[in-house]
Amino acid sequence: MIENMSKLANLNLARGSFMASPPTRTSTASQSALILRLSLFSTFVDEEALEVAPPFYLSALHLGVNASHPIQPLLTFIDRITSLTLSLHLDADKMNQLLAESDVTQQLNFLSLSSRNIIDLDASNLLMIKQRIITLEVTHSRTGQALDKLIGIIDGSVLMEKVILDGLYVTATAEGSTKVTEMLRALKEACKTKGIELWRKNFPTMNGQVNLGA
Repeated sequence: MIENMSKLANLNLARGSFMASPPTRTSTASQSALILRLSLFSTFVDEEALEVAPPFYLSALHLGVNASHPIQPLLTFIDRITSLTLSLHLDADKMNQLLAESDVTQQLNFLSLSSRNIIDLDASNLLMIKQRIITLEVTHSRTGQALDKLIGIIDGSVLMEKVILDGLYVTATAEGSTKVTEMLRALKEACKTKGIELWRKNFPTMNGQVNLGA
């Protein structure tokens, strides 16, 4: 499939397979592909598809991987990206392996995780995020341990300029709860101390940049 693509700004695949197609007379080894954003959700990636694919440019990768799918083919993408989004469906071992690979390439500067992903981060990847990530986005799904780790990341950050809290799964009722209110207060204080912008998106109300002085 991918060896037949030349220019594509966005490619979104949900389930199914990312496979190599049979060679054709029009196929050329010199053909190159342009994919700026690639989204794979529960999609099996065949290593052969990547071996026969032309060189392609990729800047952003969004991954949600089934436990049964091999992770090795996905590592091929990591050295090409500056932006990585990992869904809450990604298990802890695969997430940490992908992030460890990104630490080797040192290209990544935008990272989007779920609250559960934050809990599952190992020590080396926690350090990598503190040292290298400029924009960190977190999809809120739980507080407690996730909040403690997130505050620790912010407190120890070196290059971070922006934290984005995604309220995609937050209901209007939950948004006004004591738990969410206290979480936002803690994040505001941590970001204010470090001089980091705090943004909200996909909440039922009050999205955009947060006034840290209010």
